[in-house]
Amino acid sequence: MSVIVYEAKMRDSNAPKREEPEPSASILARRHFNGPVFLSAGFRPFFWSAGLWAVISMGIWLLVLNEYIPAPGIFDAVGWHAHEMLFGFASAAMAGFLLTAVPNWTGRLPVRGAALGGLAGIWLAGRMAILFGSYLGAALAGVIDLAFLAVFFVFIMREIIIGKNWRNLPIAVVLFVFLNANLMMHLENAGIVEADGAGWRLGIVTIIMLMSL
Repeated sequence: MSVIVYEAKMRDSNAPKREEPEPSASILARRHFNGPVFLSAGFRPFFWSAGLWAVISMGIWLLVLNEYIPAPGIFDAVGWHAHEMLFGFASAAMAGFLLTAVPNWTGRLPVRGAALGGLAGIWLAGRMAILFGSYLGAALAGVIDLAFLAVFFVFIMREIIIGKNWRNLPIAVVLFVFLNANLMMHLENAGIVEADGAGWRLGIVTIIMLMSL
């Protein structure tokens, strides 16, 4: 019996050892990140912001729906609600997911620290611009709001191109369509185009497309 055990141990010792995979660049970056934990990964500020904005915007919507306050900003009540659910809440959730997933797809360092904080700040500026758009004017509020998705699209395209991660290029295409859906909603609201709600409809379609990819 002892001979059998000894031979089994010898076979195990002579067998080629399984090599553990090297940690990805994104994992190594998180290990050595010395900044605020809140800005160490894309999902942290954006998932938190998405959840918080969902609560705040629904509270505002209930006040508007029950006629306690007028519709805020540059849209009517239904338009504001649709816009903020799509291009406020959903865009933050989308950013949190993609900023976390893309580094794993490309093997590149994640967006973090000041760059991540700046991107979150642009998103927040867009929410405030839409909320107080009646004071800023439709044009300025629209530009500020559109800035987030435009900058975010550039971030994602840069990572895909530098990382040569071409198989995930459709993600960037969907994001570009989502940006244009937001633009269409602003143009329709300003009376520049007659889209019959095509902006928010296209926004819903692109979110479904992103979930199916």
